[in-house]
Amino acid sequence: MITEPKIDCRKKQHYVAVQMAVSIPFGKSLQPARDETYDWLKGNDIKPSGPAIIRCLTTDISKKLDIDMGFAVHLK
Repeated sequence: MITEPKIDCRKKQHYVAVQMAVSIPFGKSLQPARDETYDWLKGNDIKPSGPAIIRCLTTDISKKLDIDMGFAVHLK
């Protein structure tokens, strides 16, 4: 089921991600970045600690958005 986006305030969490500048709409950019990050994690024997995440670094939608697409991880 698709839900409305929400903002969560969380504790500091390490993550691995691909950073990119995207224009709106940016949906088609997400899957390749997700796959690239997941493949890197798998190749380095690191397991994500949850589902994929998107971190918005800038939010000026009149320009390109700077986002991170990746996964939270636990460091050993």
